Amino acid sequence: MTPNSYIYLAKAGALYRAGIGFGSLEDALERIRAKVLLIPCSSDLFLPPYQSQQLLGALRRAGVNASSFELESDGGHLAGILEIHKASQALRDFVESA
Repeated sequence: MTPNSYIYLAKAGALYRAGIGFGSLEDALERIRAKVLLIPCSSDLFLPPYQSQQLLGALRRAGVNASSFELESDGGHLAGILEIHKASQALRDFVESA
């Protein structure tokens, strides 16, 4: 990856809206049939945990079987990669309950 690729990834993330092409975000979320596990990181400034909680609520209101596990770390956004082992039991439980 080049430095420019990170700029394009950040721009794509900032501009993406899940409800585009549907009547609303709720219409889009209602189409989800899979179980969902959100794993926000407590120190993530790019995708703060409160946003994951908002999404969790929206998923549940749409009837999606969704849960969340907050990764406690000072590692910020990269903790989801570098410290994912801290969520191993939550991941195991999620997969086993599928």
